[in-house]
Order: sequence, then C-alpha cells, then structure tokens
Amino acid sequence: MDRDNTVKRKTNPRVTANIFTLVTFLYTLKTYIKGFTKGLEINDVYDVLPDAHSGKLCQKLDHYWEKEKKTKDSPSICRAVFFCFGRTFLLVGIIQFVAETFNTIWSPEALSKLISYFNPGQTNLTKEDAIYYACLVIGINLTMSIVRSNFDIILAALSLKARAAIASLLYRKSLKVSSESLSDVTAGKIVTILSKDTDILETFFSSGNGIWIAMIQTCVICYLIYRKIGLASFAGITFFLVVFPLQVYIGTLTYSYKLKCSQKTDERLNLIREVLSAIKIIKMYTWEKFFEDKISDARKKELRKLHKLFYTRVWISIIGNLASKTAFFLFVMTYVWTGQNVSAETVYYILSCFNDLQGSLSDQIPFGFSQFAQLFAIATRIESVMKAPELPTKKTITDSKQAKVCLNNVDVTIHDTKVLENISLDISDGLNVVVGHTGSGKTTLLKTILGECHTTGKIDVCGKISYASQEPWLFPSTIKNNILFGEEFNQNRYHQILEICSLDYDLDLLPEGENTVVGESGLNLSKGQQARINLARALYRKSDIYLLDDCLASLDGNVSDSVFQKSICEFLNDKIRIFVTSSSDYAQRAEKVIVVNSKCVKFGDDVDKTRVSYTIDNIDGSARLNSTETHEEDSLEKQIYHEKKKSGVVPLNDYLTYVKHGGGPILFILIVSLFVLSQYATSYSDKLLSTWITLEQNLTNLKELNETDNLEYDNLYIERQHELGLYTTMVLTSILFVVIRSFSSFHFVRMASISIHKAMVRNIMNSTMKFFDTFFIGNVLNRFTKDFVTVDETLPFVAMNCFTLIFTVSGGIILLTTVNYIFLVESLVFLVAACLIKQFCQPTGRNLERLHMISRSPLTGHLNSTLEGLITIRSSNAQQIVTNEFDRHQDLFTSALFMVISNFAGLAIFLEYISIIFTSLIIFQLLLTDTGSSIGDVGLAITQAFSITGIITSGITSIADCENLMVSVERVLEFTKLEEEDKSGKNLGSWPELGSISFNDVSLTYNDTKMLRNINFDVNAKEKVGIIGRTGAGKSSIITSLFRIYQTEGKITIDEVDINEISLRWLRSNISLIPQDPYLFPGSIRENLDPMEQYTDEEIWKVLKELHLDAVIKELGTRVDKGTTFSTGQKQLLCFARVILRKNKIVILDEVTANVDKETEVLIEEIVQKQFKECTMLIVAHKSLAVLNCTKIMVLSSGRISEFDEPDKLFQNKNSFIHYINK
Repeated sequence: MDRDNTVKRKTNPRVTANIFTLVTFLYTLKTYIKGFTKGLEINDVYDVLPDAHSGKLCQKLDHYWEKEKKTKDSPSICRAVFFCFGRTFLLVGIIQFVAETFNTIWSPEALSKLISYFNPGQTNLTKEDAIYYACLVIGINLTMSIVRSNFDIILAALSLKARAAIASLLYRKSLKVSSESLSDVTAGKIVTILSKDTDILETFFSSGNGIWIAMIQTCVICYLIYRKIGLASFAGITFFLVVFPLQVYIGTLTYSYKLKCSQKTDERLNLIREVLSAIKIIKMYTWEKFFEDKISDARKKELRKLHKLFYTRVWISIIGNLASKTAFFLFVMTYVWTGQNVSAETVYYILSCFNDLQGSLSDQIPFGFSQFAQLFAIATRIESVMKAPELPTKKTITDSKQAKVCLNNVDVTIHDTKVLENISLDISDGLNVVVGHTGSGKTTLLKTILGECHTTGKIDVCGKISYASQEPWLFPSTIKNNILFGEEFNQNRYHQILEICSLDYDLDLLPEGENTVVGESGLNLSKGQQARINLARALYRKSDIYLLDDCLASLDGNVSDSVFQKSICEFLNDKIRIFVTSSSDYAQRAEKVIVVNSKCVKFGDDVDKTRVSYTIDNIDGSARLNSTETHEEDSLEKQIYHEKKKSGVVPLNDYLTYVKHGGGPILFILIVSLFVLSQYATSYSDKLLSTWITLEQNLTNLKELNETDNLEYDNLYIERQHELGLYTTMVLTSILFVVIRSFSSFHFVRMASISIHKAMVRNIMNSTMKFFDTFFIGNVLNRFTKDFVTVDETLPFVAMNCFTLIFTVSGGIILLTTVNYIFLVESLVFLVAACLIKQFCQPTGRNLERLHMISRSPLTGHLNSTLEGLITIRSSNAQQIVTNEFDRHQDLFTSALFMVISNFAGLAIFLEYISIIFTSLIIFQLLLTDTGSSIGDVGLAITQAFSITGIITSGITSIADCENLMVSVERVLEFTKLEEEDKSGKNLGSWPELGSISFNDVSLTYNDTKMLRNINFDVNAKEKVGIIGRTGAGKSSIITSLFRIYQTEGKITIDEVDINEISLRWLRSNISLIPQDPYLFPGSIRENLDPMEQYTDEEIWKVLKELHLDAVIKELGTRVDKGTTFSTGQKQLLCFARVILRKNKIVILDEVTANVDKETEVLIEEIVQKQFKECTMLIVAHKSLAVLNCTKIMVLSSGRISEFDEPDKLFQNKNSFIHYINK
C-alpha cells in the first residue's frame, strides 16, 4: 500500500457546465469526441462529483443509522437512507409530478384537436388554429424530453450517492464484526450485496417516484376519459383496474424470491472464492471435476430461485402488454355496441390517454411494486450485516508509559464453547514464549490479548501492539508496500528490517527486488519468503508489545535461528514479546514460559522451562483466518487489479457464441420469426383501426346529414363490420404471439446463461496455473458477480426489448408508407441520422462500460481480501488506512458508472432532438400540403410518427445499451477460452508399480526466473529422500514439476515412463501430496477425506483411529466450518488420512511438521514409518533433523542440487551444508 500514490483526475465537465449545456447535455460532447477519435482509458475517468465522495456520504448515512439504532427497537436501513436522501428524492418527484400532470392533460387535447382539423367538412378550426395545436404538440414533446432526461440524470446521481454510502457503511461495518459473526455474515454475502444487490438502488431511484405519480396520473386520465365519452369508458378502465391487483401481487412476490435468490448467490460465490484460493491443491488432488460439479449444483439451486424472480418480471411485462391492447379493444367494442357516434377526434383522444394509462398501469406501478419488494429484500440482507455483533471495545491504552499485558481470571468462549478458563497473566517485559499441544489454545490466547474473542474477566493491555500471524498475511502489492503497510517510510529502519529478516538476499534474486508485486496469497513467493515478509511488517511497525504467532515455523533451521536471534532477541530486546511456538528449543531461551494445556494457562514460576511437556486434552476452536488482505493503490505505476481493456466493437463471434449457448441458430431464427409474426399482427391491427376510424367518421357524417337509408351508408356499415371483425382477430392473434415469443425468448436466454456459466467454470478449473498467477481473485469474482448479473438478469430483458422495438419501428414505417410514400424516404433519412448519432456515441459507451466493469474489480478484490485479513488489520489499527483505500476505489467506480449513465442519457436526448424534427416535418407536411389522406390515415400518420420517433429513440438507446451489456458477455466468454492444461495421455492400469523417480536435465522457469536449473537425480523404489535448502532454493519447484503444474524442460520419468506421456489426471491421482498448509474445504469430514466417494465408512474410520482423530471426530457428517473447527495440527492429520486412503506408491510431504508440536511431530514420524513403508517418498523440510531417517538427503541451492547422498556421508563431509547447519 502506498497511501500517497493517487491519481489526479480531471473534473467532470458537468460540474463546470453552464445552464444551457447542462440542461441540453451538450457537455457530454467532449467525452464523445475523445471516445470516438482516441478511445478512453482508465485514466480518462473523471474525478467523482464533489457531493458524491464515498467517505462524506458514509458519514452522513452513518449519522442517521446510529440515530435509528438509538431511537428504534427495530432499526431500518430504508428509513436511514430516506432521511439521508429522501428529501431530494421527493422534491424531484413533486416537480416531476407537475410536469407529467401538465403533459397528461394537454397532450391528448392538443393531439385530438390537431387531428380533428382534417375531418372533412369541419368548420370549428382554422389552419392557424391547427398550426397552433401542432406547435403545442411539438413544444410539449420537446419540453418533456428535456425535463425527463434531466430528472433521470439527477435521480441517477442520487442513486449512486445512496449506493456509495451503503457500500462504505457496509465496508466499515465489516471491519468491526467479530470472527464468530463473520462465519454467519459470510464474505460471499457482503460481496454479493455490494456487487449485485445494490444495483436495485439505481432502478428504484430512477422510477420510485413513478409509482405515486402514476397512481395520481391514472386517476386524472380516467376522469378525462369519462368526461370525454361518459359511461362507455368504464369497460376499458374496469379491465385495467381488474388486472392491476394481479400485477401488483405478482410484483410483491419478488420480495421472497429476491431473498432466496440472493442467499443462493452467496453460497455459489463463497464456493467459487474457496476454490480459487486453493486451486493449486485442488489440481494436485485431481478434484477439479468434484468442485466443478459442486459449483454447478450451487448454480442450479441459484437459478431455480432466479427463474422464479425472472418469471414474475416476464408475467408483469406480458400482462401489461396485453392489458393495454385488451382495454382499448373493449373500449372500442363498448363504444360501438352502445350506439355512440364515433369521431376521429374522440378515438385519438382516448388512444392517447390509453397510451399514458398503459405506461402507468402496465409498467410503472407493477414494476414499481416489484422494485419496492426487491428493495425491502435487499434492505433485509443489509440489515442482517449491519446488526451483526461487533467486537467488544478494546481495552488498550496506547499512551501508557509502562507497557504491560494483564489478564485476571479471564474465560474465553468461542461458538458457545469455553476454550480457555481462568487465565491470569501479568507481563511487563522480556521474551515470553507460549507453548502447548496442537489445539490447546495458543493462538486463542493471542487473539484474547488482541480483543478478538468473547471473554469474561479483566483484561488490561497498555501499549501499542504489533502482530504477526501464523499464516503469512500478504496482500497484492509490492513487497515494500507489504512491509510498510501504511507506515511512514524510514530508510534506515526499513533496510535494517530487511537484514534481520534475511530478506536482502531474496530481494537480490527477484527481478524487481522490493518492487516485485506479490501475487494472490503470495503464490509467487515461497512459504519462507512469505513468512519473513509477514514478520518484517510486524517488526517495522514501532510498537511496545509484539505478538508473534509461530511465525518462524516455515523457515529453514539456520534461517529460523538467525531471524529469531537478530529480530526477536536483539532488535526487540527492550520490548514485550509474546512468542507462540511449537518448538521447545525456543522455550529454553525465554525469560518466561507460558504453557497452554487443558483449557488452562500456566505462567512464570508455575513452569519449569526444562520440562515443558504436552498432552492432548482439548481442541482449539479458534478461527485462524487465512489473511490475504489487499491494499491496492490507485497508481499509474502499480495497478494491482489492472485488467487489459479491450477496444472496439464486441466481436461478432461473441454474439454467435452467445446464440450457440442459447440453443443454436435454428432456435434463434424461430424466435425472431415469432417477433416478426407478432409485429405483423400488431401493425395490421393498427392499420385496421385507422380504416375503421375513417369508416366510423364517414358513418357519423352521414348520420348527421340524415342519410342513413342509402346504399353508401349500407356499404360503409358492412365494410365497418368486416374491418371490426378483422381487427378483433388481429388483436387476439397479436396477444397470442406476444405470450409465445416472451416465453420462447426467456427459454433461450436461460439456456445461454446456464451453458456459459458451466463452460466458464469448466474452463477455469482446467486452465493452466499461468491464468491464476495473472488474475487475482477479485478480477475473477468480478466476472462471476456483476458480469453474470448482467447476463442473468439485465441482458435478457434489454435484448428482448431491442427485438420488439426493431420490429415495431419496421411496422411503423410500413404503416406510414401506406399513408404517403414520401414518408418512407423521410423515415429512412431519420433512421440513418439516428444510426449515425448512435455510431458516433457508441464507441464512447462501449469504452465506458468496459472501464466501469474494470473499476469494479479493485472494489471486489479489496473487499474480499479485507474480510480475510481482519485480525491483522485490527491489530495494526489500520482500519482507517484500508477504509481510505476502499473509498478511493469506490469513488473511481462511482465516477465511471456516472459517466456511463450521463453519456447514455446524452445519446438518448440527442436522438430525441432529431425525433422531434422528424415529427415536426410529418405534421407540417400534412398541414401545409394536400396529401389527400383520410382523417383516419392522418391520425395514423401522426400517432405512428410519434410512436416511431419514441421507439427509434428507445430502440437505438436499447441497442446501444444491449451492445454495452454484451461487454459482460464478452468478458465471461473470455474466461471460456482460456488455455487449458493438456489432459491427453495414457492411463496405465497398474502404473506405477514400483515408484522409482528420475529427473534428467530438468529446468523450470517461472515469470522469467529460473527456479530449477538442469536438475539431475534418481530415486529408487521405496527410497525416502529428504529435500532441504534455504527458502527459495527450489524445493517446492521439484514438487510442482512432478505434478506438471508448470511446463518444464528436460525429462521426468516414473518407473521409466515419461510423465508427459501419462494423462494429467492419471499422473496426479497416482501421486499423493501432503501440503505445508493443510487444506480443508467447507463441507463434511467425509467429503474432505473422500470427495470422489471411493471408500467405505469403515475404511475411513479405521484410518481416523490410527491417527488418533476418532476422539475429536464423532461423525463423518460433521461440518468443517471454513477450516476453523480444527487446529493446524489436526487439519494436517486429516490430510494424512486422505493420503493413507489413496494408497499410492509415491508420497510427497511438503514441510508437514513445520506448524505442529513435538507430540504431533512424533505421531507423524510413526505414521510415515508404518503407513508409507512400501512407498517412495520425497520429504521436503526446512530442518535437517526432519530428514535424518531418510535414505538420502538432497540439498538445493539457487535451483541446483549442491549435495545428494546418504545422511551419514553428508555428516562426515565437513564441507557439506548438512554438517555446517548441525555442527
């Protein structure tokens, strides 16, 4: 982390725009021009708006949330958000209501008057009156376009503020929750809330006011229709009001569906996160298929809930579409059946009113209730996090002159289980070494001092604390930033720390030295290097009390002794040091020894340092969080979560691939055909309606002239009945096709979503390790969260809307052409102009959408890794540092998203401008030229012109939106085309029979660094070869080469068979590995030991008894809670159980005794001698004592074998490394 390394961004032009360019959106032109000519990069994202800074908004919302907690028995986040942003929201809504009411009253009136001018024989309106009404219609449309666009952008900005405030509030809350609470409030849940759930805020703020406005507007419209036609209006209105409760009911169902869907999404993301963090172990165990199926099952459960949510939206859309057509049809039929004289003015007035009613009753109100339901569902999830128990206030006095740690009669409880009882300590100086058996509670003791556990009794901690965790805690940034961790840089202290932690030698080996970027979980560093960087961070922080949790366990013996002496004994000589260790050697050098055993703690005079012993009595139920917290600076030089941004259009091949995943081109063509047939029926019904209106107007004129007994009247009447019958048929046909096309489209996109996710998981699971070294977990999770939310929930409706609008425009243009052929030319010119504007704006939209997606990755990654590293963050009092980092990421994301929204709004308003020009041209052409059109055709032309312009505007913006959303498809499809491991090869039934291993000129290059250099050695069957060497010498590289994790040069054979000729799955399944970091995944004990279900319960229990684990495991169905149920030593024994069950000829132990106590180490040695007697073994160790019983010992240095012989011979050679470190 480099807290001062931030990018100075340009001010958003909206801030400096004058009133004219602000209202007309002309301020967006500069961004469009740059996006069109040069393209946009992440550094082109503007600074966040002055009133949208994450930190300030969070303070404001936090004030109201705290007020809620103090004044309400059941605090509501919705109320807090309303008090924070509701005033502005309602004020905008009131102004919006006034504008919409004006439009509702005057727009139908002006339009009907304008059309009535064309009634043959009318004398009420002059041409000047008609021009006045034409100008009024055009003016109202122009004004409403500008007003609505500005309302939308204001509400969008408000929604982003609310979103940023909630995100920051949740992040700050996550820094306070206890470790116990975090097991309930999972990391996946918080990631889902921030990356997916908060999207509903954008939708709600943009249309939330529309609910109450639409309700009032509906009442006004119903009154206007009644005033115009009387009782005949009740048929259509009654149908609307009957259907309306059904729509509302379906909308409210989304509350429960959204909650259940989000819970399943949490489970899926937790599982994916778990898999990504342990992918190397999964590959070595050949568990890819198991986890692929596990993720697929989680996905299926999620989709079952998601599809119910999807169905509600589909039904609301279908019912709304059908309701408007059916209601107008009923009005027409009722009006005719009651014998009313029908005039074009009346019909088009009602049609205009019904169009407004359709928007209110079939869209705004039911979808509004659906959004309300989803909002309350999300609020429930947010409140579950905000109400989670927090850590008790730390009783730490940092300004005390005398540092000390005092515990008096303290009991420690974890998950309602008492793990330590009646602890009393009084430490004021010196080196205090904590010892005890695996699982006795040593780590829990340190967490108690840190204030991380629920306790009773008195705890007094005076002084500043520094903490080094047992598991190395590194975040994706440079090595230097990992050590500084936000502290001020002091060159002398920094270099001294590097020297006493033996890091100077390692930095010289790395190509970029201290500026080497640490990969996710430190994957590009050895375990020893990770441990020493982790310790260096703790030492660099100037403190009074140093809590060191067995942080030297993974170091080589001589390096461990050197670091212990120089750093813990000498550098921290005048500090309080509480050092947890599994080695009794360090206890002899302590000033005081603390023994943790049987829930009790012995301290000081109660302990004889020369007789420190251990017994297995209890299990440590404490959680040892595997911290990998990400402190990523928003810098030009080091963009840790940087993703390569694609440019240009989304490739056609990605569209074709999406179609293929949806069911193939044939199904796609059939669905398009349904859209064509549906639009044909709709357009033909509109034409029939205009013909009927002309006939009705002519019949009415004859009635007024009292000429109802002639042949002309009879012919008109017969023709009217025929047209009415056809109109009825076409309306019913269009309704049928709308239903069929909606569900067919849903099936298509559902299949595409399922198939793409499955392909993506399969490809990632089988990709090479190069992919996982390149992409951080945050980048990958971003694709599985936001990108899949787009693919699952947003794209289907936008794509369906695009097709509907495209065919509606085509139908409208054809209808215009039937009125006057010249309108075809004008429509095509307008269409070309709209497409040119879209082509000009689209590159900017695509670029901004990609930047918006990219800017989300740092947020996801930072949040994810923060949750993993809570204990270290809190112990270092670094909450403000990581919070500032989060706010910077949040501000960048907010700014990028606002640029997407504002530029999209700019495209829409520019299209509105040319739409109004086109509409004006049609109207004045009808007014000022004699086209010879009937009144029905005139009404059809004007209404279709308005419809076409509105639809083209919506259609072009929807197409642009769809293309932008296809960026998400492009991004997820990118992860279906990754380079996969070559799984081809032979499956030899009895191979390997002996287990002999041979390396011939083997070299391994990793990130341009030679990890192994021309290695040559032979291991005979059943031999036990110990591999030692200092950190970074290449010990782990030999293991990865044998498993073919990375490509190597040279030849490796097992039983004289080249491993490159063996299929990868067969090779890995016939080699057993026990890793240094024992891995247990969330699931049952049985799943962890035998995920492929190859062994019986009796076989498993037999192995557990041999490992003395039957005393702590009562049932095979016992759940492993994120690996926190068992201590490190017990987890290591469970890993041994896996290997014993597999009975392979080759077994590899990777520093398995590094983190266990003496008794467990003795037990492991017995297991090795008894269970693996007939196996060939490679035993990687950092201490020579661990390999003394081996047949041979191999010493590695800088990727080469410096020594390889029998132990006795190496000990006798005074120049050997073994002799040197043991003399």
